[in-house]
Amino acid sequence: LLRGMGWEKGKPVGRNPKGSVEAREYVRRPERLGLGAKPKEIQPKMRRKSRLGEPDRSEKNMVMVDERGNVKHTKTLDEKLVSREKLGLYAGKPVVILRGPHDGLHGKIVQVDGKRDPEVAKVMLELSGETVEVNSQFLGNPLERSDMAPVSKKRSNEKRDTSMQQKLPRLESEHQESQGRRTRSWLFPNIRVRIIDKAFSGGRYYLKKGYVLDVITPLSCDILLDDSSRHLSDVDQSLLETVIPRTAGAPMQVVQGEHKGERGKLVSRDSSRGTVAIQLGVDYSIKTLSMDDVAEIQVHR
Repeated sequence: LLRGMGWEKGKPVGRNPKGSVEAREYVRRPERLGLGAKPKEIQPKMRRKSRLGEPDRSEKNMVMVDERGNVKHTKTLDEKLVSREKLGLYAGKPVVILRGPHDGLHGKIVQVDGKRDPEVAKVMLELSGETVEVNSQFLGNPLERSDMAPVSKKRSNEKRDTSMQQKLPRLESEHQESQGRRTRSWLFPNIRVRIIDKAFSGGRYYLKKGYVLDVITPLSCDILLDDSSRHLSDVDQSLLETVIPRTAGAPMQVVQGEHKGERGKLVSRDSSRGTVAIQLGVDYSIKTLSMDDVAEIQVHR
């Protein structure tokens, strides 16, 4: 109809057209807001004040602890509550190892294996970054180092006096064996070793692996570490132990005993007995030797 009266698309309509008119939409004002008034800024929702004697809901996950990390059931007006830690062992929890070969070292739990009995946790050591498996019973709070009740000096001395005479012959034999092991050189170039001294370089290289670059003296050597390619000079062999591979067929070096100096390849290993079976390269015979008497050979690629 409009086109029949001469209207064209885009042109305004009416007797006195002045251009197209834009449609307008009105924005609704807040409810019950007077003319000219400005609405208040949105405030966070206020929690209802707890009545006298009513427990504070925000404190259900809070706890009071002293400077040693022990939980307290009372507090002064000036003391503040802290968040309650998750109970038990979990990934990311800081711990200190209380017993075993890694005694006294701090770390953080990486994984907990609850299927094993007793429960075992994998702990990443704080200084060296190495991961070790530790019995969960040997882990504690870093703030609580003592895991056993203190024994009086009197009782301790009595026990020491009564048992020393019985242990003396065995201690002497063990001391002689240890001295002999310490003075016997087992270092060879190109064998793989692990640092087992927690105090060496402040513990930064504890459990780090590498291989012997050069034997400086019969009882010391230079080592090149695996991960950092760091060179350590004049390291005493008493700080080291040999590395035993897990893969059958790995090249091995006999470092002590009757077959010292011979090479071969790994056949099998028995960690429970501390022995390995290797096939010697000279006559292809298979020998069962102590893990302390053999070492993996570094393969350069």
